[in-house]
Amino acid sequence: MVIAGAYLITKKKIMKSLLIILLSVLVVTVNAQKIVDTIAQKLDSTNAQKSTALKQKKDFYIERSKDLFTDKISLSPSKYINANDGKTGFIVSSSFKLDGNEAIFQGLFVTFYNLGSDCNEHNTLDILFDDGSKFNFGFLTGSDWNCDGYTVFDRRGKYFDQYNSKKVVAIRFTHGSTGHSYAHTLLKSEQTYFIEVKKALDTQNIVDVKKEQD
Repeated sequence: MVIAGAYLITKKKIMKSLLIILLSVLVVTVNAQKIVDTIAQKLDSTNAQKSTALKQKKDFYIERSKDLFTDKISLSPSKYINANDGKTGFIVSSSFKLDGNEAIFQGLFVTFYNLGSDCNEHNTLDILFDDGSKFNFGFLTGSDWNCDGYTVFDRRGKYFDQYNSKKVVAIRFTHGSTGHSYAHTLLKSEQTYFIEVKKALDTQNIVDVKKEQD
């Protein structure tokens, strides 16, 4: 009887110990699951933030920078149309100015290289839209004579509404003094350039950036 009693006591202790171990395992499992869930939520949040940041980076925005020495504030585009074959071509850049705290479109700044002389006037820029329609920047919308290898089209944005609502599939620059020209077929990512510029202006998507001083 004594042996049987001792056996029962030992059995109860073993069962109790097993129950404690089981409960401990359950607690650890629940806590582990909570940790896993928390990590998963943080990863989802991080991925969402990265996705948003990447999208914002791809979207056109207006960069605002301040000169360290003069405190002058300038605006510049986050993207350009780079039309070249590695040897010759041109770059189309949007120009802006500040009116109070508002960015105002000021036309297109086009720099060219290996397209005749840097000295130029009466240059033209032709745009072909995806619906087959066209827009021509005649020399009257361009800048005056200069020898700096650039021209300004649509000064002060007078004609902006005529080319900011359609996709552009091709663009051509012609040197007014020499007759040299270069045509560029836009990549799919470039075709909405002017649409994106308008959107950035409508939403005043201005991002402060720090730039190295000259």
